[in-house]
Amino acid sequence: MRIDKDSSNLLEAEEFVVCLDELGRGMTEKQASRLIAECGPLVNEGKYINDDGKCFAVDLVGFQTMYLEIEKYKPTEPFLKYSILGNRPLPYQAKVREAYCNPIVVWTVAAVIIGNFIVNILEKEYDPDPKELKYAELWISFDTAFNAIFLVELLWNMYGFGFGKRFWYSGWNVFDFIITGVGVVLLAGVTGPISQLKLLRAFRVFRLFKRVKSLNKIVVALIAAVPGVSNAFAILFIFYCIYAILAVELFRDFGINGTYMTDDLGSIRHVVDSTTPRGYTHGIEYYGTYSRAMYTLFEIMTGDSNFEALARPLTFGLYQRSAFTVSFFFVSFIILTSMVMSNVVVAVLLDQFVAPPPAGLTDNEVTLFIDYLKEELSTKKSLEGIDANPIEGLGDDALSKLIERMEQRTERTEQYILRLEGKLDQLVNSSSHPEPPAPAAGGGGTALKNASWFGGRSDHNGSTPPSTRSQ
Repeated sequence: MRIDKDSSNLLEAEEFVVCLDELGRGMTEKQASRLIAECGPLVNEGKYINDDGKCFAVDLVGFQTMYLEIEKYKPTEPFLKYSILGNRPLPYQAKVREAYCNPIVVWTVAAVIIGNFIVNILEKEYDPDPKELKYAELWISFDTAFNAIFLVELLWNMYGFGFGKRFWYSGWNVFDFIITGVGVVLLAGVTGPISQLKLLRAFRVFRLFKRVKSLNKIVVALIAAVPGVSNAFAILFIFYCIYAILAVELFRDFGINGTYMTDDLGSIRHVVDSTTPRGYTHGIEYYGTYSRAMYTLFEIMTGDSNFEALARPLTFGLYQRSAFTVSFFFVSFIILTSMVMSNVVVAVLLDQFVAPPPAGLTDNEVTLFIDYLKEELSTKKSLEGIDANPIEGLGDDALSKLIERMEQRTERTEQYILRLEGKLDQLVNSSSHPEPPAPAAGGGGTALKNASWFGGRSDHNGSTPPSTRSQ
């Protein structure tokens, strides 16, 4: 087995986690170590104990047993137990779902999605004018075929969910329904503004992110990074706001008269035209308002080649003999935004990509599952007689619970026997004495003789007299 790197036919905590991940279940190594240590003796065919007296691994049989119990405790697809009919599945619902998730079906649908995307590209390359289509029948035929395939796939998926409400819990399912629904509406030949919905056909390729597992992981990581990236963008936006306000204050009036003057640090000065191709002065066009300054700073941050026109005239013309103010403004802005905050955003994204997948069970759920597994498997193992000594190898907790359960069962059995004996005594005595004799005043002996009328117990030890049982 490729996961069992040491070829020991045993799965330790790290290998246990890898196996669960391959099967679509998430669990941390710490949780797996707890599960193996406390429940391993219940599921293993052998005993794998370390120097501390704890189970350190599970064999293949033990892993299979644990996985089946995990799936029973917290199913991967709980919707298979429900449907539109209520708390029961549709006929063959589980098999339909299994077929839908078959790798052959997954990659076939992925190929159809890619084919549809390529056809859209070819249409816009060789037949771009929607008013005068050269191959209209060809494109309509392709569109009809793809829409039919996607509709069948959608209904197939919905049947696997039993057409129940759990289908709508997945964002990918909702996206599929919208895109496929738009295609069906367009097949009806609608006209007018609603026909513009055909633009959504270009987004069909996004359905690959659902069908291909590796692509889906990237999208999930990007979505998980949204909170951290949002915080980084918020800080970046604050920097933008501060610098945009300063830019309006400092640079708005630059070249206000249509010209600005440069000084080459000598006695010669040059008058330069500050009018832009749009008829504005340099300061008014690029820094005249807050929104213009924001967009100008965005161009600067991206390294746009227009930086020559955005900053160089200010460097030479605002303060002819000192470029410190302008240089400090733009250099500090680029360092904070392009070099620092942009890399913070990248770091947050990378952190989500390298982070381990979220655990399928929380620590509290693992604790509850361990108790559940101990109770289920210890009882099953003791009743089936799997081992010569059913309680050998059990942990202290499992052993104490098993003993307590057996004591409770024995006590209930004894109580039942006592009640049964009392009823039998009543039946026997009632046949020979139709009515109980009246007790004599102060006659303790008479009261003892008639005690069988009140539960069939006549001695001080709470047991039925031998003479009564012999009757």
